[in-house]
Amino acid sequence: MGVPTTRKRKAHQDESLKPAKKHRKSTPVKAKTVYQTPPSTPPAYEALHPELEDLLQLYSAFLTALSIHYAHNGTSSPADLRDLLPLITKTWRRRGVTLEDIQKLLGVQGKVVRFHLSDYGNGNISLVLTDTSRSNTGNFIDETRMTTAFMDRLEELWAACADSTSSSCPDISAFLSQLPLAPITLNLSAAKASPLFAKGAQRLQELKSAARTASASPNAAQHHVTTPGPNKTPQAVSNRTTSLLDRILQKQTLASNSPTPPTKAELERTAALHRVEEISRVLDLLAGARPRASFSMAMLVQNLQNSLRSPMAREEVELCLRLMAEEVAPGYVSLLHTGSEQSRSAFVIVVKGARPGLGVLKEGVQSALQRR
Repeated sequence: MGVPTTRKRKAHQDESLKPAKKHRKSTPVKAKTVYQTPPSTPPAYEALHPELEDLLQLYSAFLTALSIHYAHNGTSSPADLRDLLPLITKTWRRRGVTLEDIQKLLGVQGKVVRFHLSDYGNGNISLVLTDTSRSNTGNFIDETRMTTAFMDRLEELWAACADSTSSSCPDISAFLSQLPLAPITLNLSAAKASPLFAKGAQRLQELKSAARTASASPNAAQHHVTTPGPNKTPQAVSNRTTSLLDRILQKQTLASNSPTPPTKAELERTAALHRVEEISRVLDLLAGARPRASFSMAMLVQNLQNSLRSPMAREEVELCLRLMAEEVAPGYVSLLHTGSEQSRSAFVIVVKGARPGLGVLKEGVQSALQRR
C-alpha cells in the first residue's frame, strides 16, 4: 500500500475535523381537510306566533320603562302603575297597556320574577322591586338576560299547550287567556289606614245622598218656603211695624234729653290744654338764662315740634300757645302781633320770672277744661 500524498492527507484531516451530521426525524404528513361542497344548510328558525311576538315586545317595553323609572327615582321608590302604564304604551305602540297585561307578564316569569304588585289603596297599585342586587352589567335590570328567560319560558308554555292538544298549533286566544296572572298584595300601611278612608268615603256618600234627595223633591221645598207661618199673618206684621216705630221714637227722645256731644273745635281745645304742661317745660329750656325771650311764631312752632316726644300739628301748637297766653298762664306767655292786616306777624314773649309752678299750672288747665 503506497503512502498517501500530501493533498490526500490534508483532505482526510479536514473531514475528520468536521462535526458529525445529525439525522432528522421524519415528520408525518397531515391529512388534508376535506370540505363539503356545498356546506350543509343550518336548521330553520321556528318563528313565534305573531301574538307571542307582541307579548315578547311588550315585555321588552316593560323592562325599558322600568329601567327609566329606576334611573330617575331609584330602586327604593315603588313604580306607580298610573305613571308607568302610559310610558309602556308609548314605548310599545300597539295599544293601551292595562293592569292585566302587567299581571300576565309577571305571571309568565314564574318563580324567577324580581317584582311584585302592591296595593297602596285609593287606586294606587305600584310595582315593587324585591331583589335590589345589581346584575353583571352594573344595572339593576339586565334586559337582555331577562328577555331571553321570558322568551324561553313562553316557548315552554306554548309547547306544553301544543302537547296537551291534538293540533300542533293551538288556539292563540285560548292560550293567552290561560296564562297565569301575578297576584296583587295589600300593603300593610294601606291596610291600617283603610278604616279611616272608609269612614270618609261613607260620610261623603251620605252627603251626596242628602244632596240628591233635596234636589229630587223641589216641590216640597217650594211648598215649605211659600207656606206662611204664624209670624207672617197680617196681625203679626202690623204688630212688628208698631214696635219698630216705638223703638225709633224712644231713640229720638233719648237723644234729645242727652247732652250734646262736643264739637270739633272743643275737642281740639281739650287736646291742646292737655299738652300745656309739656309745652311749658320746653319753653323754659328754649328761654335759657334770659329773663325775657321773644320768638317768632313760625320759628317757635318749628322748635317745639322738633323738641316734643309726641308729634303735634302746627295748628295744635299755635292753639296751645294762645290758650296759655289767654287762660292758663297769661303773665308767663304773651302774644304780640305787628304789621298791617295784609302782612301781619306774630311773636311769642316768654317771661321766665313769671313761670307758674307745676301745681298752679295744673289748676289753670283744669279751670280751662271746666269752662269749655
